[in-house]
Amino acid sequence: MIGLVELTIEFYRRNSIDDLFLSSGVMRNPDYTMERLVRVIKDLRAVHRFRGYIQIKSIPGASELLIQEAGLYAERKSVNIEIASEHNLQLLDPEQDYKSIYKPILFIQQGVLLSAEDRKRYRFFANPTNRNAVC
Repeated sequence: MIGLVELTIEFYRRNSIDDLFLSSGVMRNPDYTMERLVRVIKDLRAVHRFRGYIQIKSIPGASELLIQEAGLYAERKSVNIEIASEHNLQLLDPEQDYKSIYKPILFIQQGVLLSAEDRKRYRFFANPTNRNAVC
């Protein structure tokens, strides 16, 4: 059976795709699933030099570190929040924790804010007139 990485690269080399949107249902547990997703995009970037656009869906309940690692390899991260209320979630899946759905959003928001600060610093030092400046 051909793996997702190999399949993506094969289509990419044939110019059949330019981008990848990676999402998953939860397998075993959120961290296990998120680790697998991160492994796919890391292999695509680091091993196979995939230069297409990648968007990855964060898995609700996955650790902050895994969500941050996904951001190293993907242009965009997102998370599904398709639940109207905590009560409805309990009716659909009593084992699911409502708060775990919102944690990835906070992790992504924090990463966006940090990235914005990093970009400001980079632009400041990239300007030749600021090279000798001290922050």
